[in-house]
Amino acid sequence: MHDITIQAWSPLAHGAIAKAADGKGDKRGRQVAELAGKLAREKGVPLDAIIVAWLLRHPARIQPVIGTTRAERIREACQADRLELSREEWHALFAVGRGAPLA
Repeated sequence: MHDITIQAWSPLAHGAIAKAADGKGDKRGRQVAELAGKLAREKGVPLDAIIVAWLLRHPARIQPVIGTTRAERIREACQADRLELSREEWHALFAVGRGAPLA
């Protein structure tokens, strides 16, 4: 409404999603990590790229601001720019992240 760009600060949750992929964290975090990991394997990209790609395709045009200074993680996240998520994949990640299917 006011032409303000939303920024997602630390969208990789300080590595929480990656840690959840190793079985740590809460149930919802593990479910997000499981689905994001599956998509990452299918597309041949790191898990972080899937999460950033999801944000880049959000209808609110969110700008992710990753909080890492590690060059490797920055390169991995940048792969999101060339990554295609289908609508079904995007909505599946949305639903698992919110903990309920879309009505």
